[in-house]
Amino acid sequence: MNGSSLYAEASVVKKYEGKYGKRRIFFLVGFLALPPLLSFLLSLVISPFLLFWLLPVCLLLDVTLVPLFYSRFFKIEYDYRISGGELNIAEIYNKRGRRDLVTVTLSQAEAIAPFRGQKEEEEAFASCDRTVEAASSMNAEALYFGIFRDAEDPKRKILIFFEPTEKMISVMRIHFPRTVLPSAR
Repeated sequence: MNGSSLYAEASVVKKYEGKYGKRRIFFLVGFLALPPLLSFLLSLVISPFLLFWLLPVCLLLDVTLVPLFYSRFFKIEYDYRISGGELNIAEIYNKRGRRDLVTVTLSQAEAIAPFRGQKEEEEAFASCDRTVEAASSMNAEALYFGIFRDAEDPKRKILIFFEPTEKMISVMRIHFPRTVLPSAR
């Protein structure tokens, strides 16, 4: 097999639901409401004439600071790459910033399987020291989980939720056919 067939990549966009959706709304409301509210409270304490000066400044801050700080929560994508026997998962913020979440060696995998939410799976998850949720939604149709040994500390286990493509699954099966379980859907 050539090297290009053992390379696979995919990305998914995080859906606005659950904690992420609530946090997104909280930050938007906070960024839009906090500067005018603070200027109003300051004007009551210091001087009512200060309100006419502070309100335009607050609106200017809203126009500049909201896009700057809020853009991180505007659109989050997860990027998966398999290359050289390693799975690298990164978080991409609004197609501008990139942060590596985890890099694991596929040879350290204990199990890679479709997530079904069964009790046996949850018992296995309890033994994991770190959890990485890198999926568009925890209710996604093609949601997989992987339990890996940490490369730095083999006693620690990492649980990863992700949405691999069929090519990624086949590449993982080529490397380690016993640890990658087929989809039963």
